[in-house]
Amino acid sequence: MDIFKWLFSKKVVFTENLQSDDLEISKIENESKAVCPYCNSKLKKFPVRKTKCIFCKKTIFARKLHNSVFKSLITEDEAKEIDKVKEIEYLQFKGFHDLENFGVTKDEFLKRKEENYLNYGIENNNDDVIWSLFNELLIKNVNDFDKLRMIYYSMAVKLHQEGKDNFKYLQLSAKALLDSCQNSDLVFDFQIITAKGCCENCRSNDGKILSMQQAYLLPIPCKECDNTIGFCRCTYGALATRNSEGMLVTKK
Repeated sequence: MDIFKWLFSKKVVFTENLQSDDLEISKIENESKAVCPYCNSKLKKFPVRKTKCIFCKKTIFARKLHNSVFKSLITEDEAKEIDKVKEIEYLQFKGFHDLENFGVTKDEFLKRKEENYLNYGIENNNDDVIWSLFNELLIKNVNDFDKLRMIYYSMAVKLHQEGKDNFKYLQLSAKALLDSCQNSDLVFDFQIITAKGCCENCRSNDGKILSMQQAYLLPIPCKECDNTIGFCRCTYGALATRNSEGMLVTKK
């Protein structure tokens, strides 16, 4: 596309932010670069946001190009082309960040999208791709309970965003923490830690200490919790058990 060639050949205007009483402006290293992209007239100051050229009266846009921290002055048509590219990329990778923290790359994401399209003929299949990759992550990390806990929680958040019941995955996330401690040589108790905005039932359990056996009964998460974000965010804090001499207790 010509727009990509244009984006990566466009010269970047280096700026240093300043403040004025009524308008945020920018001082540039070389003021000759503060030029209208339409009529090439030299501007008095480098604008940091959309403005009109005082000479040709056309709208000038100040945008960051190709991951630069600095802004360049571009025309309205150029700004529209950039927006189109950003929209395409957004739709292409919508939901990708749900997986990125677990090591999934953009290439893997796109490859799975292509496979799903070839197999099922569904073009905009981001949600299907995300769930298939989530399920693969569960298999790949079946013995890594710490990672499983985070994967299950991310799946719970994804379900909530889709307007679906996520309680099972919240429970699996809590259980994965217990499983991790169960595999340790140390003996653990667990403290219930409530989250801001939780329900009365959760608040009544705040700080309660449970044994491993009691914790596996999963008093948290609370299914009826009316937390402000839409689901229970309470969790367990693992407490390594110590004897009367302050030594860590190990399993016999």
